[in-house]
Amino acid sequence: MTATRDLFETVVLPVASAEDARTTCAGAAAQLRRAGGRAVVVHVIEKAGGAPDKASVEQREEKP
Repeated sequence: MTATRDLFETVVLPVASAEDARTTCAGAAAQLRRAGGRAVVVHVIEKAGGAPDKASVEQREEKP
């Protein structure tokens, strides 16, 4: 295996929104295909201040 192949074997892609997911995945797809790698996409919730949020995921969900 080459260094590039090892680097792209499994990549974690953090995304914060649907638009972010589309952009991030589109940018990574070609590299992953060339290397024969796979992506693990993780939804992240951005919070200002750096402290952990004590609210549950359900409480933090945006309401339409």
